[in-house]
Amino acid sequence: MKDKIPQYLLAIILGSLAFFLAFTSAGMAELAGSLLAWILIFVLVSRQADAGTRRKFHLIGGIEIAVFCLALAYRNTNAREILDALEGVSYFYLALSLVFIFLSMLFRATRWYYILLPTKKISIHSLFSSIMIGFMGNCVLPMRIGEFLRAYSISRKENIKLTTSIATIVLERIIDGLMVITMLLILVFICPIEEVEARMDIPIRHIGYIVSLVYAVAIAFLVLLRLKAGAFIRITRSLIAKISEGLAEKVAHLLDSFLLGLSSLKSPSQLLQIGLHSILVWGAILGMYVTVIKAFSIQIPFYGYLLLQIFVVIGVLIPTPGFIGPFHYFFKLALTKGFSINPSLAGACAIIAHALGFVPTVIIGLVYFLREHLSLKEVEKASEEPDKLMSEAI
Repeated sequence: MKDKIPQYLLAIILGSLAFFLAFTSAGMAELAGSLLAWILIFVLVSRQADAGTRRKFHLIGGIEIAVFCLALAYRNTNAREILDALEGVSYFYLALSLVFIFLSMLFRATRWYYILLPTKKISIHSLFSSIMIGFMGNCVLPMRIGEFLRAYSISRKENIKLTTSIATIVLERIIDGLMVITMLLILVFICPIEEVEARMDIPIRHIGYIVSLVYAVAIAFLVLLRLKAGAFIRITRSLIAKISEGLAEKVAHLLDSFLLGLSSLKSPSQLLQIGLHSILVWGAILGMYVTVIKAFSIQIPFYGYLLLQIFVVIGVLIPTPGFIGPFHYFFKLALTKGFSINPSLAGACAIIAHALGFVPTVIIGLVYFLREHLSLKEVEKASEEPDKLMSEAI
């Protein structure tokens, strides 16, 4: 244990130093500093630390990044102006925002229904409850363990293999990535973003090209994997069997369960339903951003909402508790740098947008968590021993 303490302290010191250097700079160096600090924290502590130490440090690192991003987001704002903006908000548009948030979750449940349909027909309500539990877990637990908790919840309730439910969530995330790429391509090829690029000093077009290529390769691999699943499993099994026959059988069984979750890729009708509901999911999310912006009487062009949505997606990829910090920073960055919105007004809007997604999700998710008799002990097992739980599930 003694050899881990210096790593623990060194990670804090180096991470804090990186945050400080990034805070004194500007532009993309801020983001680079944030990511550098997280990499230092993760690598130095996680390589040899036990599960308990890793879990604690993931939480500490996430909190440090959250504080750093909040400081960046609100360092050039006026508290009085933020309060004035909050007092003048339209509750009608905020109510509409809540409706769109609920619809986005409902559409996620119906999309998941079609993804899981080749495996088992599951009620929309059962899927909706697991989705809310998962999003609640992402909001209050470190390292996005909510994704695993969601898979564990539906596997536990509906008696399906955990690896299969995980595979469907992986597929969902790839589809969501494809939807974000589609929005980015619309922004790049259809919308007049030259002035926005110049103001933000970010090569949006080049980023769009690179990310699109990466996702195209990933999607092609998944489709090929699904179409040639038998051959892939046989080749993998034969290679691993040279090392261990038992391990080869286990890996083949895991791959078979995982690929079962990708069964919907073979059905054109299900692909159509999945695509349609993906459009509805992201349309509802877009509706939430439109209404929350309208609640503050902020005027931006329609393509501005696409830019805002893309920036928020980038922000929430950074692991912090409840998406706090990166969400606010990237939300405000899109409005202030992209469309010259008053920093205090944009900051107030970011606070409300985050609260609208955070508070109802945690409350509803917690209710379902308790109703399904899940326990903190199960969550701890899910975060510490996912491999063991996966073995039990199959």
